Amino acid sequence: MKESIILYDGHCMLCSRFVQYVLRHDDRKLFRFCPIQSSKASDLLNKAGYTDLVDLTTIFLIAPTGVQTESTAALRIFCSLKGLSPLLGLGWVLPSIVRDAIYRLIAQNRIRVFGARKECFLPDASWSDRLITDLTKNNG
Repeated sequence: MKESIILYDGHCMLCSRFVQYVLRHDDRKLFRFCPIQSSKASDLLNKAGYTDLVDLTTIFLIAPTGVQTESTAALRIFCSLKGLSPLLGLGWVLPSIVRDAIYRLIAQNRIRVFGARKECFLPDASWSDRLITDLTKNNG
């Protein structure tokens, strides 16, 4: 798999933790990251054919093979990581309608359960080569 881009909600604490997890377990540097609130994310989505307003509850995986969202994106990401992460790939046994329903339930409640940041989460400087953004610290 060539390098892919993960678009995430930079205000969501669960999403921020997910990005940190992927950064720690992506030894092959397969993924780069972009807060979905950024205009760079809008540009990437437009190039991928998503011209309508994007739902912030959805994760996007922009890969050389195409764009995946929701549970499909999450499973593809986990299956590409080291360690025990690929075990989450067992989710593929569920039909996508069931997987996506579970994904949406978590996504709709993520802010209430896990909280939100006032500013977009940007990984620390040691990960700067993996970040694609046009956000500054104060305008997320």
